[in-house]
Amino acid sequence: MTQRILKNIAIGSTSATGATTLLHELEKHLSKEGFTCISTGQLMRAKAAYSDDAHNPLAQNLSHQTHQEMDDHVRAILASGKPYVIEGWLAGFVAKDIPHTLKVLVTLSDPIIKAERFAKREA
Repeated sequence: MTQRILKNIAIGSTSATGATTLLHELEKHLSKEGFTCISTGQLMRAKAAYSDDAHNPLAQNLSHQTHQEMDDHVRAILASGKPYVIEGWLAGFVAKDIPHTLKVLVTLSDPIIKAERFAKREA
């Protein structure tokens, strides 16, 4: 049995670029290899829905401390030694010191498509 060199994948992106779609596509294949796929956006929305410091369930309304706690949580997940695919705005930055982690940046250069995708998602 060969040892896996790649332990994690960190997918960084801004909103509506397709990174979550990429995460779900990777999950179809990599879950068979033991990877767990996590969207930090989903984690933040769940935290916002139950947070005392959120006035509505949007993650950007959470406190700096809440965001720092989430970054620390993601860093701990990636450092756990178990294989993960993490997707989120700062996933690559949070993973910068985690060895054997592939960092991917997803971008979308067309602002019209990005706006349409964001509007459709948030509707």
